[in-house]
Amino acid sequence: MKNSLPEKVPGSKISAEEIFGQVVYGLLSPPEAAKAMKLSVRQFYRRLAAWKSGEASEPPHGNKGRPPKNRLPGDVRLKIIELAATKYQDFPPTLLAQYLGRHEGIKVSKETVRKILRELSPQASEQSLRSAGHFLRRRRSRFGELVQIDGSPHRWFGSSQEECALIAFIDDATGRITAAGFFPTETATGYMTVLPQHIRAYGIPLALYSDRHGIFRAVAHERAKNDGGTQFQRVCDRLQIEQIFAQSPQAKGRIELLFQTLQERWPHEFRVLGIKDQGTANQRMDELIRDFNQRFGIDPRESQSANCAVDEESMPEIERICAWWHERVLSKSLSVSFGGSILQVKNAGDRKFELVGKKICVVEYQDGRAPEMVYRDGQGKEHLLCFEARKRKTLERAEYFESSKTVNACLDRILEKEGDRPNGFVTKMNREIAEAKQRRQWRKERDQKARELEENMKQRKNRS
Repeated sequence: MKNSLPEKVPGSKISAEEIFGQVVYGLLSPPEAAKAMKLSVRQFYRRLAAWKSGEASEPPHGNKGRPPKNRLPGDVRLKIIELAATKYQDFPPTLLAQYLGRHEGIKVSKETVRKILRELSPQASEQSLRSAGHFLRRRRSRFGELVQIDGSPHRWFGSSQEECALIAFIDDATGRITAAGFFPTETATGYMTVLPQHIRAYGIPLALYSDRHGIFRAVAHERAKNDGGTQFQRVCDRLQIEQIFAQSPQAKGRIELLFQTLQERWPHEFRVLGIKDQGTANQRMDELIRDFNQRFGIDPRESQSANCAVDEESMPEIERICAWWHERVLSKSLSVSFGGSILQVKNAGDRKFELVGKKICVVEYQDGRAPEMVYRDGQGKEHLLCFEARKRKTLERAEYFESSKTVNACLDRILEKEGDRPNGFVTKMNREIAEAKQRRQWRKERDQKARELEENMKQRKNRS
């Protein structure tokens, strides 16, 4: 009966010769012996054959001493090191491998680049993988069913430049960026500018997935003033887009991962491509999105799109819906106040008495176009009204509320405008303190002179 040998453990005194002997005399099977020596069966037979022929128990490999066929040439390795230290400084391994192949003609794997970078900076450890804190949600099956939207404040154009916000739309089914743009801060204006870009390229999406910020849903004081909705909610209601609000950042993980990826790639790419400001980046946004989608986008499970197609003739109406709408009430003279001006309806004709006291909306475009005036009749049909604008003698200051997404930019503007201006209260206090010190010093000098005079008078009296 064959004896079974336990697996070899550290400190075991069983030698390879003893195992080979047990196999030769039939006390141990080759698979059991291979397992005990922590070898594959094939490697065990090679070593057994070498032992029987009197050679070393571990024969040298046939390729020993030969240079590997896939070894990176020394001059290419030095070129990669030079580029990594100069032109592509601080590029992550994957992005560096991509740019070496695309712009430098050096075809090399990202693992090879990773190994070179690790050898150059052994103290720099890569970010450890994060374990998922929740169950991953399966992607939607059709393109346009669910579009995740969010903004990411970051120093996109280098650490020396000011922080700005990237507002991006990403399709859940494909992981492709559908529209994006850079803005000074993350505001409703940015989202209402990017949304028509998505609609023009793909159509109206079925649903938008966002966080629970006041941009996307009204808070208490806004519900009381605006009939329960924000400007962005009005746009979604008019375009029949469903809004879904995430309970946590992890719930909309695809766009959070998108921003993490772009923050690691785009600032380095911008430096190489010569993109130094928001305007240049927005002009080349189609190129940036196309490059990202070709590399990271996937095909949906179903080929049919869930976006509702829109023709070019309908885009002016959609752009009007995506502008800012300000509700006003027409006076007896068919005029309203807006932006420091008086807007008065012209050529009303027989509809003059119908319009008095009616609610209208002044449409304000963010791209500099002239505003429009919209009136909705009793049947719900909208009409554009002709009007004339004239300046008011005094300007009314609009009430404005800062949000958590814009307060940092507001403080930056204050610092830029008034950061070097001295604080009036502190200046006054410092002046009063300095004057008090001068008075104390004057009193001290006066008392000292009085004591000296008194001492001199005593000395003269004693001499006399």
